[in-house]
Amino acid sequence: MNTALIFSTSNVTYASVQSGIRNLALALQSTFSRNNLNAIIYPEQQNLIAKIGSPSQSGRNGILAALTGSPVVTVPTGFSAVSEEAPVGVPIGMEVLGRPWQEEMLLKIAHQIEMLTHVRKMPVWAKETVEVGAMRRCQL
Repeated sequence: MNTALIFSTSNVTYASVQSGIRNLALALQSTFSRNNLNAIIYPEQQNLIAKIGSPSQSGRNGILAALTGSPVVTVPTGFSAVSEEAPVGVPIGMEVLGRPWQEEMLLKIAHQIEMLTHVRKMPVWAKETVEVGAMRRCQL
């Protein structure tokens, strides 16, 4: 209940937060225009993993697209080193943020990056066969 009251539209800080979001969206569009950009590329996340039950997803960069309403696509760029917490490594990606209403251009850019890098790996479980129903088999 307390959280709902804090983030309520009737809270005095709501208008200030919304103004900040509008300013961020305007600054982003200005950056695109001023630099004649079709896309901005940046790391998807700063932290490799967020543990289950973690109270925060801090270090995730997806918030920029979420707040500004800009289209974004994540492209795989590789894997982290193997560790105790990640025995097969952690997929690492980059976000390609585009201009509003320019999804076609954004997807073309992301596709070209993927064709250059070829870093995506098929998950081990996706190569297994499992029983589906009594008489059918399904190849994953």
